[in-house]
Amino acid sequence: MKNAYKKRIDVANVYEAAIKTPLQKQQNLSQRFNNNILLKREDLQPVFSFKVRGAYNKMVHLSKEDL
Repeated sequence: MKNAYKKRIDVANVYEAAIKTPLQKQQNLSQRFNNNILLKREDLQPVFSFKVRGAYNKMVHLSKEDL
């Protein structure tokens, strides 16, 4: 199920408006919680928006009338 979810993300049409951003391991948090803590670097999007993927995905699925 985890791989299916990742595949849906990888093929999403949001990449017309957004770039794929890396996961970055957070050493201090990982050590503190004895776990592997990764942060998704959405702050690296050229539009500097954390919501661009969701907004774009919503817009491409609207009807012409709703858009």
